[in-house]
Amino acid sequence: MLQGAFTALTADEAYYYLYALQPDWGYFDHPPMIAWLIRLGLFWGDATWQVRLFPIALFTISLYFIEGIAQPNKPWLYRLLVISVGVFHFYGFFAVPDAPAFFFAVLVMKYYLRFLKRQAIGIAIHLGVSAGALLLSKYHGIVFLGLLFLANPWLALKRNSWLAALSAILLLAPHVFWLWKHDFPSFSYHLEERHIAFDIGGQLLHYFTTQLFFLGPFTSFLFFVCAARKMPADAAKRAIWVLFWGIYLFFALLSFKGRVEAHWTFLAAIPGLLILSEQMGNLSVLLVKRISAISLVIIVSGRLLVMLPAERSSPIYQLTRDFRPPIYALDEINAASKGHPVIFMNHYQWSAWYIYYYRAHAFSLSNNYGRRTQFDLWKTARKYESDSVLFVANNGDLRLEPFTQAQDFRHITLPNFIDLSRFHLHAIGFPKSAQVGDSIVINGTVRFDGDLGLIEKSADWPYTVVAEVFKDGQLLLEQPLYQLPIPEATSLNFWVKQKWPLEQGQYQVKFGIRGNYLPPIKSMGYMSFQLKH
Repeated sequence: MLQGAFTALTADEAYYYLYALQPDWGYFDHPPMIAWLIRLGLFWGDATWQVRLFPIALFTISLYFIEGIAQPNKPWLYRLLVISVGVFHFYGFFAVPDAPAFFFAVLVMKYYLRFLKRQAIGIAIHLGVSAGALLLSKYHGIVFLGLLFLANPWLALKRNSWLAALSAILLLAPHVFWLWKHDFPSFSYHLEERHIAFDIGGQLLHYFTTQLFFLGPFTSFLFFVCAARKMPADAAKRAIWVLFWGIYLFFALLSFKGRVEAHWTFLAAIPGLLILSEQMGNLSVLLVKRISAISLVIIVSGRLLVMLPAERSSPIYQLTRDFRPPIYALDEINAASKGHPVIFMNHYQWSAWYIYYYRAHAFSLSNNYGRRTQFDLWKTARKYESDSVLFVANNGDLRLEPFTQAQDFRHITLPNFIDLSRFHLHAIGFPKSAQVGDSIVINGTVRFDGDLGLIEKSADWPYTVVAEVFKDGQLLLEQPLYQLPIPEATSLNFWVKQKWPLEQGQYQVKFGIRGNYLPPIKSMGYMSFQLKH
């Protein structure tokens, strides 16, 4: 709790704090459990420890429950190993979805092992509710549940297994309805917007190297060595073994699609601890003591460094910058804003920090170079239309001449701001393939869903329809298609025939609306496009 009180909120925690200010059954990229937990803490105030209060409590209880399941024959040695796992120290006080996911996954494990022995109605309901709560915490929980099913598929023949499934479905129903109502934004984000071209020297290597140390720094190899055995015949032990290796295998395969974050395998620590507990008698006490001593020195030093105040130029700051908000830059932005709302381009992290630490108006504006966020789902930009706003840039594509260069960012004040996401573009008949050198024909419709008077007053006029061509996630071409006239109607059509200077290959095309200063704002989803010889 002291760590939670004296460590600044990370960017993601500040973002989830914004979730908690608007409780709902779902959010753009996460289910709602973390927002609910933070909201409970906010009843006592909004200091950092209050934001983290319930995630800390749940994670602490989780470790107690795991030990109850494990029943280690050497409790003191088991606890020594647990406190030597660095990730427990940090995820133990962060207000992130992993904390409730870990707690409910432990409950699932607890009731699943009971259900293997006795398929009673009460156990089934507890198992189902725990499974539903796990999925309300983090979508990755589906991997945990799926592997438990694969370990013992015969359970599906038991009548009360369906009662467990029904309990989970009933708990999840409001969230599923929310997803349907909002066009399943979480799934489109995770399945499409996070896509990165496969690079065996990048994603896969990154995955294996991070996982080797994630449960460490030095205890990781104990987890893997103890689990490196033939799959047990016993149903309970088989489930634990399948769960441990299955999680790592699943995310190894997922790394072929894109980058896998180290903490996505966090739930593997649950079966890992159960395996360690069972193998405790085979471990050298002296080895465990030495590993724990070295690990604790590193872990405690890291925790202290994160808590200590540090000047920007100091080595401590450079080592721990990922845990610190950029107050030096945010102070400059706050001064430059002169009380106006602040737009951060493609930077939900700085937006969230700015709102939390300055109690000021801000939001992140997404364009074709970035990804959508909860600010897009809330349509926050529309709250500030016709206002003067401070626009903070964070990429090199902008037309820089009128921008003021500060130490760490560029900014410009825009009077009569307009939300360009009000423009909806539909490209009719865009070809899926063409020959190199052929002309591309685009029939398009642009619809504006706001007050036409906003357009004439906007400082960001004129607006241009553009096509941005990407390959393997890299922007290759921004092609202007059509400059919008000041419309007399909310909808207009255009026709374009152009040759694009591209070689043979597979491309993704994103259409958008570019303002005088603002980069292209996404107006429709991307389209695949192939050029052939």
